[in-house]
This record gives sequence, C-alpha cells and structure tokens, in this order.
Amino acid sequence: MPMTRPRKRFAPEPRPPGAGCSKRRLSPTFRRSCAPCPPPPSPNWSPGMRLRRGGWIRTTRGTSQKSRERGRIRRDVATVEMIHYLTVQDVLWINQEVTKEVNDFKYAQLEEATYAQYAYGKSKDVLTQAGQFLERFMRLQPFASGNRATAFVATLTFLLMNDHDVVLDPEHAAPWALDVAEHRVSGRDAVAQVASPRAPTHIKPVVRTIVHDVIEKYAETIAALSEG
Repeated sequence: MPMTRPRKRFAPEPRPPGAGCSKRRLSPTFRRSCAPCPPPPSPNWSPGMRLRRGGWIRTTRGTSQKSRERGRIRRDVATVEMIHYLTVQDVLWINQEVTKEVNDFKYAQLEEATYAQYAYGKSKDVLTQAGQFLERFMRLQPFASGNRATAFVATLTFLLMNDHDVVLDPEHAAPWALDVAEHRVSGRDAVAQVASPRAPTHIKPVVRTIVHDVIEKYAETIAALSEG
C-alpha cells in the first residue's frame, strides 16, 4: 500500500474575540502552547480589528494624522534645503540675452564658471555659493564678450531662484559688480551686502522669467558692463 503524506491541519475559521485564535496555520508545538485570545477592548468590536501582542487593536490601511503631518514636515524641510542651479545651457542663453548675439566661448572655462555655484558636501550657504559664482565667472571670462554682464545677471538670478531678495539700486549696481571684477571686494562680501533671505515659496523657479525681470530692471547696468 503506497504511503501518503499526512494532510496539513489548519486552524478553524475565525471565531469571535476571546473564543479562539485567528485563521492561521498551526504546528503541533504552537497548538500546545496557544492561549485563548484576549477579550475585545469594548463591546463595539468590529471585523476591522486585528489581534496583536497585548490585545485587539483597530487597524486601517490609511495613514494616521500624526504620520501625515510628520511626512508633510519632512517634505517641507527637503524643499527648503534644496538649492536650484543654473545649467551651462542657461548661462549660454543668458549671455545671448545680454549681448543680443551668439558669442564664441571656451567650453572648459564656461563649465568651470557655471559649476562655481556648487559647494563641496551638503553646503546650503547660498550667499557663499553665489559669491564664488560671481567672482570666478568674472575671473575666467569664458565668452568672447559680455562676461561681466552675464556674471551679474546670472548671480542675481541664482539668488532669486533660491529665495533671496536682492536690494540693489540700479544706479549702484555697476560699481558693485566692478568692485568684484577688479578684486576690490570679495564675491562673498559683495553678495552679503545686497542679498537677504525670504520665506521659501516651495515652487520650482522659472529661470527665464527671473532672467527677464533682472534684465529689465538693470538694463543700464548691463549696458555698462557689456564691454567686459
């Protein structure tokens, strides 16, 4: 007579709380040590409640209000800490908008000047990064013309993109930029004089809109700096 494997034994169908265990596959060891289920916490027990260690609790597929608030706070912090950067293509376009022509450029110097926006590690010091961006761009001069004007517009755009207001009168803007170009003032100090943080907007900035606003406000400054 052929040997057959014994059929696996399963627990009976779920019973009301306190009358037995929930549906689960039981081993002989577990059956011997299984204690009666604890009584329900209240007469208002419903099938939405599950057995956990220590008693019956109500479980839902949703997220608690406290967890949702914690998640919202984490997203806000992440948004605040994120810095927006100009790309090489953005800087090329800014130079064309400033000079009204397509200029020759040295790609290695342009890339290095653009990457001056970044800092090592997880730095979030917008003023320092904007200052080194302005200073290095004017020193490297990657374009055939319009370097100072491009550096000026790009730096102000970088500040405005990252929730900083720029308080700089148009009549004082050209001397302010020339002080950095001629090494009379460091880029960090110059930026700190005119930029102040504002409440974050949590909205991705539109680079072209910001650039056009800067060009419109500082048209005379850009004309004065375009020779450099």
